[in-house]
Amino acid sequence: MLDRKRYAVAIEELKKALHAQPKSRGLAVKLSELYYRKEEYSKALELLLPLQALSTRKHNIYLYLGLIYDRSQEYRKAYIYYKKAFKLDPTLYRARLKIAQLFIQRGLYFDAATHLKNLLEINPDYKPAKVEFDLTLRLIKENEHNIFRRGNLVITFPDYNLIRDIEEWYPYLQEKIYYMQNALGVYNQIVWIKIVDKIPTHASPPALFRTMEDKIYLTIDTLKRKYTSLFSHELTYLLTHRIGVRKAPPWLLEGLALYFGKPNLLKHMSLRRVRAGLELLNEEFFPDKRYLHFHKLTQREKENLFHAFLIVKYFVLQYGWDNVQKLVKRFREGKYTTAEAIWDVLHIPMDKLSSDFDVYVITQHFFKS
Repeated sequence: MLDRKRYAVAIEELKKALHAQPKSRGLAVKLSELYYRKEEYSKALELLLPLQALSTRKHNIYLYLGLIYDRSQEYRKAYIYYKKAFKLDPTLYRARLKIAQLFIQRGLYFDAATHLKNLLEINPDYKPAKVEFDLTLRLIKENEHNIFRRGNLVITFPDYNLIRDIEEWYPYLQEKIYYMQNALGVYNQIVWIKIVDKIPTHASPPALFRTMEDKIYLTIDTLKRKYTSLFSHELTYLLTHRIGVRKAPPWLLEGLALYFGKPNLLKHMSLRRVRAGLELLNEEFFPDKRYLHFHKLTQREKENLFHAFLIVKYFVLQYGWDNVQKLVKRFREGKYTTAEAIWDVLHIPMDKLSSDFDVYVITQHFFKS
């Protein structure tokens, strides 16, 4: 009956049988399969969704639900059910294959290759996986930008040979993302990174967050060196941009970026002078991030960065991180001047804060070796 595709007759017969045996998983699966072939996906789902908890290896309803959602272009749900199907039956290679095909469809070729490689390690003779794996490797080689997707990170990169460096660096990047999300009170953020040979700006810094693309650019050299402090520096700008902090004074944003990044530049530094004022410090931090070439900086440029770092460090020591977080978020809508925000959160006049900070700098960091 099924082979002759006499759908109308077959559906009526199965509906009668299912009415007599309403808890029969086998009949429900057969009827849903006919609806699936007729592209009546809502009817198939109506049958199977109430029975999913009764899935067994023999009647793996999760797989059928994955196939239906896949065909309905609800790929996130399809992915969930394919994973459930494979977890229920690790010998159900088709489910793992379908997951890889979803990744290919989304252009996540590296993730697809990883799944297919793992599947072929389980069963080297599974021909459909071999075909898809060969296809995926070709896509990786021919694609201008390879894609690495894991956890909170999406990384595009020009040369597949860089994948080992990305794999090695990934745990440190992910750890920084979790830590800084918690610190700034912004969660579940997907961070996009683009690896390039050279960042196409006049200054060509080794790292740069681009607001228009909402993406962090890193050079291949930065990746090779595993320069986590540079990533953390630009991640600060990305996360503060995401929460709408765009009117904060540059010294505050740069101080936060250095506080989280803590580059080697700041180790063993000492100062020979105090700043004339915080507002003048704003002029030292250019949007093109030319100062991120740390090894090329003059002593004055290093001291400017150190001052910004010390201001934030002083805020944290004196007033606690919670108040620093509140101060940053006061600049969300641009309604506060710097002096107003400091008074509103820290309850101290700007000139008094500046003089207290000068005392801190002189006593703690003047002429220190």
